[in-house]
Amino acid sequence: MLGIFSWRQLHGKDDHRVSITAASLRGEVRNRTRDYLQLAVISTVMIWTGLSLFFGGVYRRSALANNINVYVVDLDGGAVGAN
Repeated sequence: MLGIFSWRQLHGKDDHRVSITAASLRGEVRNRTRDYLQLAVISTVMIWTGLSLFFGGVYRRSALANNINVYVVDLDGGAVGAN
């Protein structure tokens, strides 16, 4: 029965229903809440770590890449790199 007052319990039909605020579920609700919060914190830290590494790697990339001197040495005389 869904309606405006669907949160009320009907005597005889809802005697076996247990609310999330019931004392018998208090420990389980606390454990699940703790687990979800731990998952949220770990996920947030992992995302911030990955983004920090990415944006730190590309920070001022074009300005700093001009200062690099690269020497290419053909050690085997093969087809790759031959003029």
